Amino acid sequence: MVRCNLRHLVLACLAGVPCAASADILISNLPGNDATQSAALEGGRIKAMGFTIPSGDDYLLTSVTVRLDVTNLGAMPLVRIFDNVGSLPTNQLAVLDVPPITSTGIADYVCTPSTPFTLEAGRTYWLVVWNSGTASIHWKASSPIQLPTGIASHFGSLFSTNTGPNPPASNSSIINSYQIDGQVAGCRGDLSGSSDPNSPDYGVPDGQIDSSDFFYFLDQFAAGNLSVADLSGSTDPNDPGYGVPDGQLDASDFFFYLDLFVAGCP
Repeated sequence: MVRCNLRHLVLACLAGVPCAASADILISNLPGNDATQSAALEGGRIKAMGFTIPSGDDYLLTSVTVRLDVTNLGAMPLVRIFDNVGSLPTNQLAVLDVPPITSTGIADYVCTPSTPFTLEAGRTYWLVVWNSGTASIHWKASSPIQLPTGIASHFGSLFSTNTGPNPPASNSSIINSYQIDGQVAGCRGDLSGSSDPNSPDYGVPDGQIDSSDFFYFLDQFAAGNLSVADLSGSTDPNDPGYGVPDGQLDASDFFFYLDLFVAGCP
């Protein structure tokens, strides 16, 4: 079913319908079970969750979702991304815009970067949440623990009672509920500016994805060009071999390129 829908999208793109870039869930343990565990954030109390981007692609950060229990409208969450130095959040890299808090209770708050920010391949980052308001908020967690999973991997959990707004440094057993979304930086599906092998633009990326790229890939796939068309060892985005060349050309490479094609350019 998924592949049929994907083919329809490809046909639409080849017909000239714009193909919008899509975001990937990089890591998540949402929705969680909203158990009694949570991190109360007020005064100097501050919490951080670490995650590692795998080697390969950089990702443009599109959003961060945190599940908060707001008890009073005086809460003012501050959501930031820090780097990782010696297994601790150290330097602030990005600040996210938090939606206005207009009601109390438990809800998912989808926060977006104030300025464009790229999560680099092979690096570890910390999502740090603090509350500068006059009322306490609780960053929800699950019990039993639900470790976040996805393209990225869980790195750690930290908490401090008196360091905020500076990041925490003490290990914590509470695994808070959150999600990081992003899209591949650059444009891997952009392969060619022309579908004509006699054109100087053939095989030269032009910053956009269109029929030229699709037909160029088909040419290279049919010709057995591993350097261009060997893209993936699996068709399943959840498989470790997805997006990893395996030295042969088969349906996995074809469908992986379709995924790139439909994702479009950022």
